[in-house]
Amino acid sequence: MVRLWFLILSLFLLCSCGFHLRKPQPLPPSLQTIYLDTADPYSDSSIQLRQLLQALRIHLVENSHMAPITLWVFGESFSSVSVTKSASAKTKQYRLQLTLQYQLQDEKGLIIYGPQRIDTHRLYTVQEDQILSSGNATDALHKEMQQDTIYQLVRELSAPEVKKAVSDYEDKTRAADSSSL
Repeated sequence: MVRLWFLILSLFLLCSCGFHLRKPQPLPPSLQTIYLDTADPYSDSSIQLRQLLQALRIHLVENSHMAPITLWVFGESFSSVSVTKSASAKTKQYRLQLTLQYQLQDEKGLIIYGPQRIDTHRLYTVQEDQILSSGNATDALHKEMQQDTIYQLVRELSAPEVKKAVSDYEDKTRAADSSSL
């Protein structure tokens, strides 16, 4: 009974202090329809990014000429560097790094925003007696880092800098269209 009251009181305090789950910020209206261009459309990162954008109700088109803006993800690299080694060589610490590069461009290939770089790091410790299972742990960390990087990319797309760059591009495009009439 005490636990139930504690739970109710905790929920009441969380609600009264303004706590709420974080929702993704909406992307600018001109990013509601985009073409996603990646080096490898069948890689785990590309598939995760495509699924996340679709979950956010972003319309992904099949051809760059069908969308006003292309999200071009042109660089993804994963590296593992040995950082420390114990005196007895029984413990090693590795620094895992995942880098993703992207930019927004129009259908003519002109850069609207970017290129930008997202880096994700993890430290990973391996004991000598765990060396056989370290490959599975590294794979799991790599997948976690990919997911973090994809979420960070989508958060960056909803940032004020991106909204301003897209708005400036649209203003220039409208000005160019009206002057050509």
